[in-house]
Amino acid sequence: MRIARLLGGLTLIELMVTISVIAILSAIAAPGFMSIIRDNRLATQANELVGSIQYARTESAKQGVQVTIRSNSAINSQWEQGWSVFTDWDGDGVWDDDGDGNPCELEEDCILKSQQALSFNNTLRTGGNYTQWFAYLPSGLPISSGGLGNDTFKLCSPVGDNTNSRSIVVNTTGRPQTSKGTTSCP
Repeated sequence: MRIARLLGGLTLIELMVTISVIAILSAIAAPGFMSIIRDNRLATQANELVGSIQYARTESAKQGVQVTIRSNSAINSQWEQGWSVFTDWDGDGVWDDDGDGNPCELEEDCILKSQQALSFNNTLRTGGNYTQWFAYLPSGLPISSGGLGNDTFKLCSPVGDNTNSRSIVVNTTGRPQTSKGTTSCP
């Protein structure tokens, strides 16, 4: 053993103890690390939604037309399948194309941004006002399929962790505000 130490090697017992310590530390750190990863994913997805909301509001004021954000899901109040942001000249909350093959002509609905479905089985649900769509008027005020301009989005991970979930509230003046934690996750 003395020769092995002089050459900088480890004994078998020292190697086993070192591997055991590393395994124990990894087992302790892994759950906390996974929680951090889930939290960062939720924060990123909340920021994507807020970015789309702010973009719609800005484009509505800039173009002088209603800009609608519509869920890609056929199920009311479930937005995790993604959404589209588009100019909505007739204000009906539905993207209309005249079918002539020329997108975004004058006074024709034009898709400005599309968001893919949320990854990692996260859910994005709304209350009763933004069931299928909501929009911004050129004045910057929101309107919705449910009639009122305000609602709350609840973004949750599949593990149902309410403390790391996100609430994105769009108030009656159209300003989105994000907070950590919700009262309930689906």
